[in-house]
Amino acid sequence: LALDPADNLVVYETGNSRLQVLAPNGAHQKSFRMFEGYSSMLLDDAGMIFCSPFGVNKPLVRVFDSKGKLKQSFGHRIMFKKPIFGLNKVFMSRNNKGEIYVAWELFPLVRRYTADFKLDAEFKLKREKMVKNARFNRNSIANPSGAMQLKMVNAGLRAFDDGFYLFSFYPRIEILEYDRDANLRNYYWADQPYDLIVNDFCVKVIERGGKKEKVFYVLQAFPDNVVSVFRTGNAGPGK
Repeated sequence: LALDPADNLVVYETGNSRLQVLAPNGAHQKSFRMFEGYSSMLLDDAGMIFCSPFGVNKPLVRVFDSKGKLKQSFGHRIMFKKPIFGLNKVFMSRNNKGEIYVAWELFPLVRRYTADFKLDAEFKLKREKMVKNARFNRNSIANPSGAMQLKMVNAGLRAFDDGFYLFSFYPRIEILEYDRDANLRNYYWADQPYDLIVNDFCVKVIERGGKKEKVFYVLQAFPDNVVSVFRTGNAGPGK
């Protein structure tokens, strides 16, 4: 989901490879086919649409105008000896400077692109759990025996002018706050049911009592369809 400059709701349907634009009251405005599957979508202030395609031998990001016309592509994917579908699934986020961050679901890799789509930085994160899961994934890709098993490294990304947040939800909710040089600045966590599935998260910074506080909105898909709200407060994360 995304909002365009007119506050219309833009919906990308993965299964139908279709993009729909709905008015704030839900009325259908327009729709068009995208002709390939995408793992992530975002919009800029001008209503340009950024999508990261599934598949192999494709650019990392395609850029469309508001009518669905392809304008340009940028970014390179991780290459593997075996062209296995779905290994380059990413999350994208854009900050107020127009910079675009890209984080991989299966690998501890984050890239930052400038507002004119040039690669500005690439970060290979060293957090132990991420590295361990990525090593498992690479071994599974190199030596598939039966059904290939993969472990999630990242489940969401939010970029800000001074850094970015990464999200994961297994075996517990974890939100990692990094600065612009990918130095870990803060770490937030909360215990949750082992079978929890989360679709997305948002971050908001508010001032309360003269102090800044972070609020995390976590969109659950299972076992309940709810938005859980976590606040940092003075005593750490709380629900």
